[in-house]
Formats: sequence, structure tokens, C-alpha cells
Amino acid sequence: MYSSPYIPIRILHLHDPVPIRTNFLCNIMPNTPRSCQASREADERGKSEFAHMNVGKEKADRIWYDQLLTTAVEKGMLNTSISEGRPQMVDMIRNNHEVLLNRTLHDFPQKCPHQEALRYLWDYSWQIEQMMLGDNANMTLHEELFQRNILSAKYCTIDALGTLRQSEWKQFFSEGWRKIRTKAINND
Repeated sequence: MYSSPYIPIRILHLHDPVPIRTNFLCNIMPNTPRSCQASREADERGKSEFAHMNVGKEKADRIWYDQLLTTAVEKGMLNTSISEGRPQMVDMIRNNHEVLLNRTLHDFPQKCPHQEALRYLWDYSWQIEQMMLGDNANMTLHEELFQRNILSAKYCTIDALGTLRQSEWKQFFSEGWRKIRTKAINND
């Protein structure tokens, strides 16, 4: 972190091992001791495969389940409009995946960028890093972190079509969906 003695400017180093939220609340924002402490505690509790995401695990999960829903509607697997009750529909898909099938996000088929797209992403991210850090930009560290992200599938997303080809999802969107939907309506 850099701090100017002349004007109140602080620069946050993006490769600092401290999570960005915590670093910001504890080192950049003045007079935020309770927020800083809460962020540190959240970091301790949230050691998961999604700890690097500021949106949190809950919202990250919902994105993939929503992609599955919209693709199922687009492919005609559901005779319904998703404009009404979309959050509930996403919850039903999530429940089927996590509770009934006992699976995690890592169990979904994934689509990952091809080498050309990764090369473009690396070039662009390196340009930005050089602009922001100037002479302090470290190409070796940048490459190491980028490769780690590739290995952890950070740049991948759900392969919704591949998922919908699986027998359990075909069954869910044909017969299981109606049963769950009927049960949810009757419980309201």
C-alpha cells in the first residue's frame, strides 16, 4: 500500500494476501474499526472455494443456477415464463442439485475459455497491471497468479447445455419440476 504525505491518496495493492474488502476497510477507509473487525471475522469464517469473490458464495451460486434455468426455458424444457417467480425457480433448481442430488458447483460440467481467449485476457490484464503499478508491476507474480486462476477454473462457467443433457436434469425439468412446483404452490 502506498500513502502520500502531501495529499490523502492511498493505493491498494491488488496482489496483497489480505482480501480486498478487509484491506479496504482496515487500511484505506478512516475510522471504521467495527467494519474492519467484522470483515476480518467474515474472512475467517468464509474460507471456501468462493472466499476470493466479493459477491459471496450465495450470489455466485445463484448465477449458475439461473443460467441453468434460462437455458432450460430457452430450449423449451419448461412451459413457463420466468418473469414471475424467478428467484423461487432458481431455489428449486439449487435444492435439486445440492440437496436431492447431493452435489456442489464443482460437479457441474464447465465451459472454460480456449487458449486464444486466455492469451487475450492475460495480455489485457498485464497491460492494466502495468498501467496501475508502473515499475512495480511484477510479470512473474502476475503470470503465477493467472496460472493459478486457470487451474482453479476461475475463468470457467457452467456448461448449461451439457448439464441439461444429463438424465437427472432431463427428468427434473420434465416430471420432477411439476411435482416440486405443485408442492411449493400448495405450501404457500
